[in-house]
Amino acid sequence: MPNLFIDVTYYTDIYKGKIPPLEIEANLEIALIQCNDICYGRIKEGISDATVLTVKKALCYQADYVYKNGGADAGTITGWSVEGLSISQESGNSRRNISEYAYLLLKSTNLLTRIL
Repeated sequence: MPNLFIDVTYYTDIYKGKIPPLEIEANLEIALIQCNDICYGRIKEGISDATVLTVKKALCYQADYVYKNGGADAGTITGWSVEGLSISQESGNSRRNISEYAYLLLKSTNLLTRIL
């Protein structure tokens, strides 16, 4: 998935990120996938210029978060029992994989709203 919004130059020169140069692209790619997922696939060409600026910043915060905390989480085991061999697992598609800053920025764009 090409990242139409940010690249290594934006991340290093504008955002002033601290991810090592050889790891920036991979972390930006994961950030885009995660942010676009919680935005219902709405991070794409055609959004307003103001929204693009906010999304760029959110993607940078998310890339930093991914670098520090890892890229994905399949879910958290929330319960289990031995006799019935029952395991409960929280969905991996939750906000806990998203930087608080990225989430708040994306929330301000209304891209997180189910109905526009």
